[in-house]
Amino acid sequence: MRTPQEIVDRIKKVQPDDMFGFQLGDLLPYLPWEQAKEFLNEEGKKEFEGGKWKYEEPTKENITKVVREYMEFALGKAENHRGLSAGRSIEHFKAWIWLLGDEDYGAINWDEYENYGAPILRQVCERYGIPFPMDNKGLERMSRGLSCREGCDEGCGK
Repeated sequence: MRTPQEIVDRIKKVQPDDMFGFQLGDLLPYLPWEQAKEFLNEEGKKEFEGGKWKYEEPTKENITKVVREYMEFALGKAENHRGLSAGRSIEHFKAWIWLLGDEDYGAINWDEYENYGAPILRQVCERYGIPFPMDNKGLERMSRGLSCREGCDEGCGK
């Protein structure tokens, strides 16, 4: 598992590319207040100071629980060709899986974003024993880099 200092370093590394703060929002809860407050604006500091910060221990159980709970939502965004939402889902998974360790993070091919991230979602499902909906032919095709159906003009398969 990652140490607080590793999490701080990761936040600093991804911040320039994390334009909307998606990964920041997923990494912060795993930092104790003293490290987390550095990344909050004044309003955020006022909201959480005085013992209101909810620190989550970065254990494998805690993080894989979040990954499992979020997967159905993420699959729905990919299946429904929801570009921004699907992209945000992948950013969440990047943060959570990075927290699990280099071996886990390196096992996923993060460059396979085509089809609204369906290939990445399938890899995450397979790695963490989450059932991938193989009976959903469109999503299954998308996870292999194909369009959801022949003639789809909504951007998958490209």
